[in-house]
Amino acid sequence: MSIVNTCNTYNWAVNNTTYTTGGLYTYTTTNILGCVHIDTLILEIKQNTTSYDSINSCDSYTWNNQILTSTGIYDSIFTNSQGCDSIAVLELYINNSSIDEFYITECNEFTWDGITYINSGYITRTYQNQIGCDSIVNINLTIINSSLAINANILKQDVTCYGKNDGAIQLFINGGNPPYIYSWNNGDITNYIDSLPSGLYSFVITDSIGCKLDSSVIITEPEKIEANIYIEQDTICEGEEIEVNIDILKPKYNLYTIIITDSIEKTYIIDSSGIQLLEQKIIKLSPKSSRNINLISITDEAGCSNKEVKNDSIIVHPTPNISLTLTDICVGENSFHFPVPNTNIGEPIGGIYLINNERTTLFDVENLENGAYIVQYKYTDSITSCFNQIQDTINIFPSPKTFFKLSPQPTDINDPNIYFEDKSNGNFKSTWDLGDGNYVHDSLKFWHTYNDTGKYIITYIVENQFLCTDTMIDSLIIHPYYEIFIPEAFTPDNNKINDLFYPIFSDSGAVKEYQIIIYDKWGGEIFNKKNTKWNGKLNGEIIPTDRYSYLIRVIDFKEKEFKYTGIIQLIR
Repeated sequence: MSIVNTCNTYNWAVNNTTYTTGGLYTYTTTNILGCVHIDTLILEIKQNTTSYDSINSCDSYTWNNQILTSTGIYDSIFTNSQGCDSIAVLELYINNSSIDEFYITECNEFTWDGITYINSGYITRTYQNQIGCDSIVNINLTIINSSLAINANILKQDVTCYGKNDGAIQLFINGGNPPYIYSWNNGDITNYIDSLPSGLYSFVITDSIGCKLDSSVIITEPEKIEANIYIEQDTICEGEEIEVNIDILKPKYNLYTIIITDSIEKTYIIDSSGIQLLEQKIIKLSPKSSRNINLISITDEAGCSNKEVKNDSIIVHPTPNISLTLTDICVGENSFHFPVPNTNIGEPIGGIYLINNERTTLFDVENLENGAYIVQYKYTDSITSCFNQIQDTINIFPSPKTFFKLSPQPTDINDPNIYFEDKSNGNFKSTWDLGDGNYVHDSLKFWHTYNDTGKYIITYIVENQFLCTDTMIDSLIIHPYYEIFIPEAFTPDNNKINDLFYPIFSDSGAVKEYQIIIYDKWGGEIFNKKNTKWNGKLNGEIIPTDRYSYLIRVIDFKEKEFKYTGIIQLIR
């Protein structure tokens, strides 16, 4: 039996087995003789121990009587209470304290941490830095005593207009020890700076011994000029005016110059209430089409401007497209009412008519004198209510007075040459219709020969310079040259054969009238009538058979008288 105390593991040579835990172990063997042998092991195993530490330390760390100054992993072996090894591991982080050294020169005094120093010297302060270690600040302080403090008189020019860069600052220095060094927050290094916008400008003046003056200057600017434009009307008709209202916000001056554009730029001088200076009335425009009305610039009396565009819009309806058709007329034509299609009409239809400024549709030609009459046509669109008017002149021209003469009349085929002569008033152009298929144009006097007998209708049309016409119609007759036959006897027996005595003419149209006078044998008149045939009666009774004398008087178409005498035999 073996009793063993050991650390961590034990190898039992009897059975060549490694044990890691303590306990009672046996091993049985049999020899060649068959005898049994039992080995016994009483084993106690003790364990090694390990410790681990992570340490943060400032500047150095003491471990196992060693002063460690570097970050790293350290270990050390000890014997624990059980007599086995004990391993200690240290993960060490060394954080260094900081030391800052400053050289400061101040004029007259220096204040640090609420303490004011007036003498030069060496000052030390210890703080804790962000990693928890000491932060040592050392200041090597030099105090320079100035015999005279630095003073500055400041002359500034504020910005003249909103948004401009014409501000300026000039420093006049006294005190301190020249020369001086200037340092501005905008980077300038002179005592005069210009082209400045509004803002805060800080500066530091340092004299030759390092004394300083810190100060600042504020450059101001006027308020921004603000104005609005608005139009009360939403829509207008082409040609109408709109009132443009200009509202100046917080006006500083009385007069302002503005530029407005609709299709072109226009400049106006207005007062602070938006009224034009010279005209003493509100601005009015007449835009030709729908558009924005833009206020593109406003300038005050100081010359300050704002060019931010403000606008309002207007809808412009087009003026109705209208027409007026008039046709000149002539005296003597019929009166009419407007409209008359194609000749006297305003379009589109639906408007009103005025004649010489009097509203009426009647053009009373028959009761008007010749002359010019002004006709107006006024039309309002039913959708846009836009209005348009047009006017023109319609003339009542005088008509010519047609008259002509022709001769000879009457005449016969033996003298068929007719002389025509115009006697019209206002003849400009003329046309003669001579009734026989011949026409003569623009002749005032001429001869014309007719080739046949008959009645001819003469139509004479005269046109004056106004294209007005008048027509005269007359007729002429070309008689045949007549022959007369006078019977020598007649039989008034009422058998309708040769019952009457009368002259027979070859052309009755050539004779204007005839007269028959019958005498008895004693010379007494028994019949005397014009254009009447003799029936052989006297006082209603047929007279006896006998021979009777006659006188026949004929008046031809020329009013010429012919006389025929003879004996007529009356047979019963």
